[in-house]
This record gives sequence, C-alpha cells and structure tokens, in this order.
Amino acid sequence: MDSTTQVLTTLIILTAVVVTLIGTQFARRRRDFYVLRALPAYDLAPRLVGEAVESGRRVQMATGNAALGGASTALALASAEMLYQIASRTAVAGDPPLAVVGESGALPLMMSAIRRAYTDANRLDRYAVTAARWAPAASLAMSAALVADIGDERASGGVYVGEFDATLALPLEAIARRRGVSVAGSARLDGMAVAYAMADEPLIGEELFAAGAYLGGAPSHKAALAAQDVLRWLVILGIIGSALVALRVPLSEGLARLSGGG
Repeated sequence: MDSTTQVLTTLIILTAVVVTLIGTQFARRRRDFYVLRALPAYDLAPRLVGEAVESGRRVQMATGNAALGGASTALALASAEMLYQIASRTAVAGDPPLAVVGESGALPLMMSAIRRAYTDANRLDRYAVTAARWAPAASLAMSAALVADIGDERASGGVYVGEFDATLALPLEAIARRRGVSVAGSARLDGMAVAYAMADEPLIGEELFAAGAYLGGAPSHKAALAAQDVLRWLVILGIIGSALVALRVPLSEGLARLSGGG
C-alpha cells in the first residue's frame, strides 16, 4: 500500500468515526436529528413478522455465503443485525425465526443474535438452539435446502440478506407459492437482479446495512447512516474534483484555440 492510499484510508476511517461519534450524541438528544428516507423493504419487514406470529408460523432468514473473516464480514454482521431485529419481534409471542447460513463460521454469530434477542425480551425459555442451522455453501444445494425448510417448517415469509447468486429465485418462488411475503437483497449482481425481480421488496446496495437504524432506531445506528451519507458525498465531490483537474488543461487549450490564440 503506497503512502497516498494509506493517507486516504486513514482520512476515510477518521471521518467515519468522528461523524458516527458526533452523530450519536445528537441523535440521543434529538430524535429528529437524522430523518430516514422511506425504504419499503423495512416498512414491510414488521408486517412480515406480524403475519407469521398471528398465523403461528415461522419466518425464514438466510445469509447465503456471507462469512466472517473475509471480504463479506461486514455483510455477515449486517445479516446478524437483521436477524436480531426480526427475532426481537418474534420473541413477543412467536417461534424463533429459522436462520440458515452457508458458512459454518457464521453459525455461532446467528445463534448469538437470536439468543440475544430473546434474552433482551426476557423470553429465553422460548429460545431454541436449532433456530439457526447450516446448509451446504454451494448455491444450488443451499437453495434446495431453503426450499425444503420452507415446506417442512411452514414458513410464512422469507428474509434473504447476504451473498446469493441467481439461485435465490428458488426460495423466493417457494415463498410466493405459499402466498408468503419476502424481502431480499444480495451483494452479488446476479442475486441482486433476482431479488429486484422476484422479492416483494428488494434491498439494494447500502440498504443491506441499514436494518439497525430502520428497525431498531438506536442512536448509534442512525449516526452510522449519517456517516455513510457524508462519505458518499465526499466520494462524489472527489470524483468531480478529479474530473475537473483532469479537464483543466485540455479545456484551457480548447478555449485558447477558440479565441484564436492557438
């Protein structure tokens, strides 16, 4: 890593940390500090869980091949936060969500998320260690396992947030055939396309990482979203600035020629 990259990386990290810390303090004092834009997928998620609780059925959630310790670590943590928010709602009266992971390293993370949700709700007696399970990481095998679980566990809805390819279409179709509701998002383009086309509501891009802010509303989560927006605008300004610098010399030469100077 060269010195320029190191400096830019350090600045990005420092900016994110500072904005998050300051934003958290403001969010604690004022609830309207950061107004969240409407995301239909997060509006649908509570209804999805509510229908499952009322019908005595379960919600299936899968993370695909998102794993800890690699490029998809942030995605695995975001999936765990989504699972926690769902489990917090099912803990009131329903059975735990059925969490399916494709990487064995993510299994303890998902089990911990469900257990934490039921502990926070003082309903640890309803927690079941079998609520999280592993499925083969191969995409087709995982999708087949998801489809089988939808029937065996009588799932009434599905939430698929993680790393999926085009085989995501199989569980989404299975949920639709049971007249269920689905929310889906993938870090892969082919999975994202399937989610956009087949899920009741898709999650696109950084929307995958916003479950804590939209479903939980904790000040730190809202501040993290504010930090994302700040970094996004800094990147946009950086791109525009670089383009202007690159165009400065050719533009000056062009203007000089138009004015008859060259």
